[in-house]
Amino acid sequence: MPARGRADWLTIAFISASLALATGVEFILPRGYLTPSLYAIPMMIVARRGSPRLVMLVGAVAAALYLPSALRREESIATLVVGILGLLAIAVLAIELARHRLGTLRRATTAEEADAESRRILESISDGFVALDAQGRFTYVNRRAEQLLKVPREELLGNTLQAALPDADDAFFVEMIREALSDQVARQFEAYCARADVWLEVRVSPSDGGVTVYVRDVTERHRAERAREEAAAARAVAARRVAFLAEMSRELAAVEPNYQAMLQRVADLAVPELADWCLIYLADPVAGFRRVAVTHADPADAELAEALLAAPIPARTQALLNQLLEGQGPMVGSAVDWATTRRDLTLEEDVLGRAFDVSSFVAVPLVPRNRMLGAIVWLRRAGSRPYEPIDSAFLEEVARRSALSVDNARLYQEAREAIKARDEFLSVAAHELRTPLTSIKGYIQLLDRRLTVEQPDIAALRASMEKLRPQLARFERIVRDLLDISRIDRGNLALQREPCDLAALAREVFDAVEHSVDHDPAQPMRLSAPDSLMGIWDGARITQVLANLLSNALKFSGGRGEIVMEIRREDAHAVICVRDQGVGMTKEEQSRVFEPFFRADSIVGHIPGTGLGLHITKRIVELHGGSITVESTPRIGSTFTVRLPLTPPDPMSVAPPSGATDTARDGG
Repeated sequence: MPARGRADWLTIAFISASLALATGVEFILPRGYLTPSLYAIPMMIVARRGSPRLVMLVGAVAAALYLPSALRREESIATLVVGILGLLAIAVLAIELARHRLGTLRRATTAEEADAESRRILESISDGFVALDAQGRFTYVNRRAEQLLKVPREELLGNTLQAALPDADDAFFVEMIREALSDQVARQFEAYCARADVWLEVRVSPSDGGVTVYVRDVTERHRAERAREEAAAARAVAARRVAFLAEMSRELAAVEPNYQAMLQRVADLAVPELADWCLIYLADPVAGFRRVAVTHADPADAELAEALLAAPIPARTQALLNQLLEGQGPMVGSAVDWATTRRDLTLEEDVLGRAFDVSSFVAVPLVPRNRMLGAIVWLRRAGSRPYEPIDSAFLEEVARRSALSVDNARLYQEAREAIKARDEFLSVAAHELRTPLTSIKGYIQLLDRRLTVEQPDIAALRASMEKLRPQLARFERIVRDLLDISRIDRGNLALQREPCDLAALAREVFDAVEHSVDHDPAQPMRLSAPDSLMGIWDGARITQVLANLLSNALKFSGGRGEIVMEIRREDAHAVICVRDQGVGMTKEEQSRVFEPFFRADSIVGHIPGTGLGLHITKRIVELHGGSITVESTPRIGSTFTVRLPLTPPDPMSVAPPSGATDTARDGG
């Protein structure tokens, strides 16, 4: 049975019992003076129920029971009146009490209904609502607050705010509400709730010693604002990057066209704008890679930077840079990635590893016009924003522009050197052509005078003609070299391969040079060659190689020491070795000796020549699939060694040198 039903039955039972008691007393007592007051009991019980009508009904029942009893006992009129007045007084009092009780009950009902309505409204609103008491415990949590905080209502009710949200990321949210609770001051703020992963707009209001808290989800607004901020930041970054590229272009244009100075300027511009450390490596065909620029943001690292610039590059670093160039794409990673691949490094590991707290790096190859130039490595320390893959696109552009600027400087320098070489060549060629021409002109004039006499001296004429031949040969050789270099530039230097005896060719060339007018009979010359050494070559071009090497040795020996030409076979190759004991060359001169028009400063004006012979020789040897090297020591002498394959190499295995073709390989 419901609680209200049980209360109604208990009330009826109490009323019935009190009426029965009053009636019983009426019969027991000889005089009914107390009877009216006894009837007050049921009326008071009814008044408690808050029903005036029920009080009047109970009063009427009491009067109906009292009057017959009083009349039967023949009570006096005064007693009867007093009893009736007592009943009326008690009834009036009970009615007033019932009315007061009714008002109280109505007010309680209204409060309950209002509370229920408030709860219904709070449950239906789109904002979260919670109530906290003075101790900071949850006393009410609506459904939306439960959803926003992602904590079940059962866990929140009766629990404190700090216990419900213990995450350190929620400390600001919790602390602001605690301060409002402590100060009893309204607050409005926005905070991030880590547990729910939402941004909340919070309004805290004091309420009966506690606080009420409204929370609204503003995550989308924050995301939109963050997107706008990120877009603005991206635009600012893009503007800075455009400005950086423009400044870099201006700076590189102002720097002397020297690759090392330009790369150092790139590194200086990159720090600290793009990195905390910047290292630039150049690919060296002989020594591998070498550092050409090291820049740092912290002045305390100056000594280390100098040491790093001077230190040799470990083999594993060389391998890593080779891998970078082969991939021709950026490498983006953390210091852990770098340390994993470079575990055995010493000085580099100090820069890139734990000692300097480097957090991330980007390595980008320098590849201008498909030419492997080197690599740039950017580094950021811990505390700086780590590099992300999106940064690599910009850093690639920086590297591309840097590489193009350096390559343009290289081309500019090469162009200047080519112009200088051309001017020197024209000067030398003019001088070299003028010398035989002057001699030829002189001999022609001499012949003309001798032919004007009536009886010319035939022997003298023949002697003049013989002296004219070497000058004509010299003139022819210069013209031939000029034609050859022209063919090389146009790609028309061709070979006509056929079986040749290298030993026989060497003997012919050796005999011709030994008996030439350029050879001092006092200077010893020696040929070491087998009886025969057959191979498939262009005989005329090989003769040209032999003549160039032997003439070169004769020219630069200065009449000192012995000149030796050695011909031998080594496996599937023929070897030509020409040694002299002449002026020799420095390391730098050796590195350039096969360049066109190159002539050492120490011999210009002292030893005739165009600087084309060795360049043409190298091209002919390479076109045959061979190689030529030089070993030389100043004032000791030089040794040129040529290795030629006995049979034509596979056309796919050896690329022809620039400006040369092989008609045998091309089918022509």
